[in-house]
Parts: sequence; structure tokens; C-alpha cells
Amino acid sequence: MARLVRICRYPVKGLSAEDLPAVAVTAGDGVPLDRAFALARPEAPFDPALKIAARVKRAAMAHGLMVYPMSGTADGTRGDHVLLAPPFIVEERQLDELVAKLGTALDAALKSRVAA
Repeated sequence: MARLVRICRYPVKGLSAEDLPAVAVTAGDGVPLDRAFALARPEAPFDPALKIAARVKRAAMAHGLMVYPMSGTADGTRGDHVLLAPPFIVEERQLDELVAKLGTALDAALKSRVAA
């Protein structure tokens, strides 16, 4: 149990609202405990036609990361997020790798919305 507590409190490196202005970072309650991410600021969700969560999923898969995309989480129609579900046996270095791959996927997905 002590290991799980340590993992849940691990300060994952790499993603921040400063690095990705379209990403909202809030206090989370999963693994790790310190962050939850929303794809766009709550006050300005992306247009549903852009399918940002699906774009993030495609980009993440292209980089070897599995995410669970969801849309409509702001108001039933607008709002995108991706769920990350690492196992409880995850190691700190794997969390850092996961976040690095997610950052790459977010960059690719958010840039592709301009080109679409």
C-alpha cells in the first residue's frame, strides 16, 4: 500500500498549462493524484466538429500510448478529455514516459486542428 501512495503522489514531470495553453490542469484524484487535464479551458471548449479527443487518441496511438477519448463532457455536446488509466504497478519512469507521449500527442492533435 505504501508503494501505491508513493505513486499516487509522484510529481509527474512535463505537462503544464504554461506549456500547452489549450490544456486546463486541475487537481486530480487518480494516479497520479496531482493532476487532471481537460482539452481546452472550461470557459472555451473546442467546437465538437473538430473531434479533438479523437485526434488526441490517434496521435497518442501513433506514439505508443493508449488513451480513452471522450467528448461532450462540458455540457453534453462540447468539451473533450482523454482518460489515462495506468495500472497500480506503474513505475515512476513509466509515468514520465506516459506524460511525455501525451504531450507529443496533444501538440500533434492541436496543430492538426488548424490544418483541418
